[in-house]
Amino acid sequence: MKRIYLDNSATSFPKAPGLGSVLSSYIEENCVNLNRTESHLSYTSFEELYALRSNLCTLFGFKEPECIGFTPNITYALNWLIKGLLSPGDHVVTTSVEHNAVLRPLLQHQVSFSSIPCDKAGRSLVKEAEPLIQPNTKAFIINAASNVSGAVQNVKELCAIAKKHNLLTIVDSAQAAPLVDLNMSQMSIDALAFTGHKGLLGPQGTGGFLLRKDLALTINPLVSGGTGSFSHSLELPPVLPDRLNPGTENLVGLIGLSHSVQYVLDNLDSLKRKSRKNTALLCKGLEEICLEYGLRLVGPTSEEERSEAISISCPEPSDLSAYLLENYNIETRSGLHCSPLSHKALGTFPKGTIRFSSGVFTTEEEISICLDSVRKYFSRQI
Repeated sequence: MKRIYLDNSATSFPKAPGLGSVLSSYIEENCVNLNRTESHLSYTSFEELYALRSNLCTLFGFKEPECIGFTPNITYALNWLIKGLLSPGDHVVTTSVEHNAVLRPLLQHQVSFSSIPCDKAGRSLVKEAEPLIQPNTKAFIINAASNVSGAVQNVKELCAIAKKHNLLTIVDSAQAAPLVDLNMSQMSIDALAFTGHKGLLGPQGTGGFLLRKDLALTINPLVSGGTGSFSHSLELPPVLPDRLNPGTENLVGLIGLSHSVQYVLDNLDSLKRKSRKNTALLCKGLEEICLEYGLRLVGPTSEEERSEAISISCPEPSDLSAYLLENYNIETRSGLHCSPLSHKALGTFPKGTIRFSSGVFTTEEEISICLDSVRKYFSRQI
């Protein structure tokens, strides 16, 4: 039975064309430890990472490639930003749809937070953000797109409120990039965390952050160690990007990510069109099923206002997910999606939802099979 993959919000599949060959070639022919080994391949790898930094700057409207730190994933990146820029006793304003990758570090680091209320679709009520600011508020942390409702937040307006009060702005782009425009310069974003294995179509184990230069030079690094530079000193390197990238990097993953990001940039307009088309088709079909069987589609119904994540609330989300897998080899995700406060805000706690997330390579036939299968499941319940 053909695999039908509809969990691109967890990780994208298929990946960028040619990625497997790039990873294989590096492992078999080009392994080197950057800034350590005196090798021509070191220079080649350095140039590849600079190209990746340059392309990330293009993608996110950022101007300082040396201020990009690479991490194993976006969770590490968010931990870097939260624990490096904030102090115990600080307060932040967040959206109501934050992931545990933000909430748990805040709790662990003893930083309190207030959540901006959202509407029933998961969109932040921007006018209710400013009253949440307290004397010890240091930042706005904004989940650009929910991994539960798919709702895209008004990042620009929220950043404007933060800047009005001289607060930092930190954006979680996990579910948004690259299909939702996030221009750091135009939106006055101070720090942006990204993951490589979702919308950027790269390998797992890659991610990082882009950070305003004065902050990059002063942030308290979450991890420190050898960088291959300034080895005579026990102090952190005073230069960028060395200060942000201690230890041996996941160079094979980053070389793969460089390939994927280049592919995304070369095809960004067509990828956006395909994503919107698939999202609209899947969302419309699920909405019709929800109306027919008295269920609820969670989040906006317009593809312009949402990411690829589409959730429905039903009596037994895990049962539906198991049924689709066992009978049709359709892969989805059920439960709370590592975002319990989102479900509480959306009224889907504690059972959660079943989430469908198409990707840029999902076919119309696969979506049609999925919709028919979901309808069959509910028709047998009557």
